[in-house]
Amino acid sequence: MINLISSSLATTAAAGTHVLFKGCRLPCPWRNNLANTANIYFMASRGATTPGKPSSFEPSVWGDFFINYEPQPLQSCEEWMRVRVIKLKEEVCMLFKGCNRAVRKMMLVDVLQHLGLDHHFEEQINTALSEILESEFSSYNLHDVALRFRLLREHGCWISPDVFDKFKDENGSLREDITKEPRGLLSLYNAAHLLVHGETSLEEAIAFARHHLKSMRGSLKSPLAKQVKRALHLPLPRTYRRVETVHFISEYKEDEGHNPILLELAKLDFNLHQHLHLKELKSMTKWWKELSEFIGLSYVRDRVVENYLWSFVVHYEEHFGLARVISAKINVLLTIMDDTHDDHATIEECQMLHEAAQRLDFPILIPRWANAQLSMKVLNSLALLSICSGLTRFSGLFACIAIYHVHRWDGSAISLLPEYLKRFYKELLGNIKEIGDEMATSGNYKIAYIKKQFQNQFSYYLQEAQWTHKCHKPSFDEQVNLGVMTICVPTVSVCGMAAMGDAMPKEALDWVVGLPDAIIASGKIARFMNDIAAFNRVKSKGGAASSVECYMAEHGVTREVAIAKIGSLIEDGWKSLNQARFGDRALLPAVQRVINLALSFPLYYGGGNDAFTVSTRLRETIEILFVNPIPM
Repeated sequence: MINLISSSLATTAAAGTHVLFKGCRLPCPWRNNLANTANIYFMASRGATTPGKPSSFEPSVWGDFFINYEPQPLQSCEEWMRVRVIKLKEEVCMLFKGCNRAVRKMMLVDVLQHLGLDHHFEEQINTALSEILESEFSSYNLHDVALRFRLLREHGCWISPDVFDKFKDENGSLREDITKEPRGLLSLYNAAHLLVHGETSLEEAIAFARHHLKSMRGSLKSPLAKQVKRALHLPLPRTYRRVETVHFISEYKEDEGHNPILLELAKLDFNLHQHLHLKELKSMTKWWKELSEFIGLSYVRDRVVENYLWSFVVHYEEHFGLARVISAKINVLLTIMDDTHDDHATIEECQMLHEAAQRLDFPILIPRWANAQLSMKVLNSLALLSICSGLTRFSGLFACIAIYHVHRWDGSAISLLPEYLKRFYKELLGNIKEIGDEMATSGNYKIAYIKKQFQNQFSYYLQEAQWTHKCHKPSFDEQVNLGVMTICVPTVSVCGMAAMGDAMPKEALDWVVGLPDAIIASGKIARFMNDIAAFNRVKSKGGAASSVECYMAEHGVTREVAIAKIGSLIEDGWKSLNQARFGDRALLPAVQRVINLALSFPLYYGGGNDAFTVSTRLRETIEILFVNPIPM
């Protein structure tokens, strides 16, 4: 039945400017689309690439580790630990009430952020920062001034860099005497990295502080020496905070003025979170094992744990468990899509996938004389077709034609695909349906955002595949514009926020969907860091040209010059992200999730390495976050 219909449609659509339905001649402005769709179907029906190609990527570091792993027993029962956490949180609230001076409030907020406890005290922190912003502050202590500057900017409160003028000489340069205060110099270095475009004074402060911190590294004592080393590798505003938490907990106890209440709470909180994350990793690994065995695509990167880490970076809080798991699954599905388009599928197969993915809402023409059973058969068969919107204006003119609109993303388009992709596509639809069901259980009905982003992502991947197939050499700007999309930052951001339910209102989702400057900046940081890290691998496999290659070709420069230029564009991206903090305060929670995602890029692509593909580079990070508890 399907072959007969497809053959007839292909012949009829290709032959002339009209298509005949039950004796009625219909002008056919959509003839080419109809013919193309039928031709694509023929490509699928006569066989295509198989999944037998072995993966060119490293195997998983983890395998079934998290399925079989039995963590060390908690040092106290979980119920006692949770009761103790509640008691300690009450004591921290009392600490806020006892802070009368701005400096003490700042130090408390800073320590809570370093210890990874700030999300428990958002109300108290916001109140404290409002008071700090409004109060008179005339300190000449570099550390205090820089700390105030950093905390306020991090939380979306604009403060001028002029506050550092008091540390400059008559020539406008930072005074040499402040180099005798390494703690203040470190604070200045971190604070200045919250600069926005045009703040040359903060660029100068970064260069000044970096130079002097490097020169004094050998003379510093721990824990300051460790903190300086980490900051010079990656400044605090660009560091993923949960990794910083692990380091800081071990260092905080060395501080003579440390508060034992905060230290105990940080350890309990971290270990309780880790216990939860191990359960999620066990469930995720089982899900991936079943999925990968069913779809049988051996060429795909086995990176379920690394994808979970990616979602954990964005949604680390305990109460966002559903968003974290949904985001991790979406990351895995996007990895399969990426590897299929990038390393395996032919251009025809990429077109088939794209056609199948767009079957969310499209009109189908059925002769009215057909009985119900035949209508359903024809409807299932003609679900291959994508009729352009101009067709609907003819629907009232022909009594013999019925137009059905399919308002669901179902499996009818599976017949478009080659055998080796049918199982993946079926699982893709099934998982998105399950995600929608899980979201609806908690009263979240934003699954349409996720479906639309997947459709968009298939389009982006197809465009990149077509460039490669046609040997198209895009300009640098063309490559960057598409590369921001194929690196999945918009899709991951929208899907992750949609999964957060009421915590992320529709206005914030619509803001992200509109591709604001923050999303584009984050996408550019990801694209540029990924391209630098993967430069040699991309060249050797003959895939789409990277931004590095496009810049080299367009400007006739060496690899080193191109990478240096792209490095400066990465810095521009961070400045744009910082600027996004100072827009509409109602959007600040959404901006912070975008920034959280951006903080993952140095983790995955820092130092010119691709730690997602070469995942052994992430092993230590995963162990300290999910495997090794912090001793009490």
